[in-house]
This record gives sequence, C-alpha cells and structure tokens, in this order.
Amino acid sequence: MKLMVKIILAVSCLSLGMTAVASEQGDGIAVVVNKKVITRSRVREAERQFTAQGRFLLDENEEQRQEKVINFLIEEELVRQRAEVLGILVTSEEFDAAVEDIKQRNSLISDDQLKNVVNQEGKTWDEFTEEIKGQIKIVKLMSREVRSSIEVGDAEIREYYESHQDQFKPAAVSVHVRQILLEVKPGDDERAVKKRGETLVSDLRNGADFQALARAHSAHSSADSGGELGTFKEGELAAPYSVVFSMEAGAISDLLRTDAGFLILYVEERSGGAESGFESAKAQIQKILYKQKSEARYKAWLQELRQKAYIDIKQGD
Repeated sequence: MKLMVKIILAVSCLSLGMTAVASEQGDGIAVVVNKKVITRSRVREAERQFTAQGRFLLDENEEQRQEKVINFLIEEELVRQRAEVLGILVTSEEFDAAVEDIKQRNSLISDDQLKNVVNQEGKTWDEFTEEIKGQIKIVKLMSREVRSSIEVGDAEIREYYESHQDQFKPAAVSVHVRQILLEVKPGDDERAVKKRGETLVSDLRNGADFQALARAHSAHSSADSGGELGTFKEGELAAPYSVVFSMEAGAISDLLRTDAGFLILYVEERSGGAESGFESAKAQIQKILYKQKSEARYKAWLQELRQKAYIDIKQGD
C-alpha cells in the first residue's frame, strides 16, 4: 500500500515526501545552497522518485532530467531555509490534524495501522513525522509569503467571464408568468377598456397586488388562480406573450393588444440567462484566477529567493 501523504498546497510546489537535506559522510556534494549541502545520493534518490511519479517528459534526455531534479532540490532547500528564518513551527494540533487527514484518505482506522504502513514503506515513524511537519511548514509559509498578497476582484472575474463565455454556457431563461385579460367584445368601447387597462398597469407598478386585481378584473379563466399562466422557457411563448423573456422579475408589462382584448403580464419569477450564467460561474472563475495568480506569485517569489542565495552546482556525474 502506498500512502497518500501529500498535503494540499495552494500552488504547485515542493513535495516529494522527503526529509530535510543532510550531508552524508563519504557522499559527493552535488549542490551547495547557502551553507547547506545537497548530496549526490540525494539527487539520485530524487531522480528515482521523479521517475516513479511520472514527472519526466518522454523527450527529456539524462542531462535535462538531472537539471530538472537539481533545480527542484535547490528550490526545496531554499523554501526550507526560508521557513527556518521566519521561525515557522508546527503545533501538535496541526500535526494531529494532518495525520487524521492522511488516515482518512487512506482508509486507515488507527494510528497503529498507519505506523504499520509507514514501516512497510521502509520509513521510521520519526522520518514520517519530519516529512509531514515539513509539508505543513511549506503550507504555512505559502500562506504567509504567497497567498496573503493575492486578491481577485469582481471586475477581474467579470472580465474573465466575458472573454471565456464559451466555457460558461448560461442556463436557459425561465419565467413564471401571471396575466390579466381585459376582454374587448364587439360593440364595446375599446378606448374605455384601454383606459381601464392603463389605470391597472399604473396601479400595479405602484405596488398593487397582481393576484387580487386579476381576480377582480381578468376575463381569462386563470382569474380564479390570480392570473396564473405558468412557467415557460425562452422559445415556448409566441408574441405578444414572448415579451416576458425580456422582462426582469417583478416587472409589469405595458398594455398589450391581442385579438381578445388588452393583456397585462407580470413576471413573478425569473431564472437563467446571461446574468445567471455569470453568477453560477463566479466561484469557479474566482478559483481559476486565484490559482493563476498564486502560481505566478510563487514563481516570482522563488526567483527572489534564488537571486538572494549563494548556489554552487558542482560538476560531476
């Protein structure tokens, strides 16, 4: 069984599940980072893990692979040193929470089960503990040095949405509609009916209860239900009813002429449409932009660490 122990980080970085770099007596020196040594055996160990994790590209030659590993180990050591400089520590509560998370993700019930698996992987419990604490320190360091300076504003989210609308298809517009029909029969004074309708529109826009006025004035069979017409998606209603798809929730239509008389429409509820698409995509876009900014900031931060550090890459196999 291979333990899943990597703690989720805000940006892609630094975790091969290795303990801190240490000099080995009799082992060649591959790199010096400030006053710390990365040994050649450490590089070989990292190369094996890169291979096992599929982190090399198929077209990379041996020299390119070694360069990738060495750069990784340099950055790992720089981050470790930065955490030491800042005095970042791991509390027992943080460690215990990480262990519980590892147990849960690996379907392990007890600490003894976890320790058995750790031993099966050829590690001591102390080595495992240092590995987990190292990862927690990285998470805390990233939070302090990288994530704390990142903000994603509403304007950025809107701009991303507008330029990537093909990725965020809005839901179809759906409206819940009520109606009032003022019938015009042969011989009726159409102007009088129209004036009555205009008065109703004015009253409704000033806050009158639509259902009450529908029951009192509508000649349609839906009057008893407060003018209930139903819920419709865009394309399901012909003119003049189709005007409701351009209306906002709570809106009262102008007086509409139909073959039967004058019609007043009320959009009780509205869902879907472009704005609905934006709202449903907003959280996803925020995560995308946050990740992009995190990765860019992380790369710049690492570059700053490298520029300030003494790094000596030794020649040799």
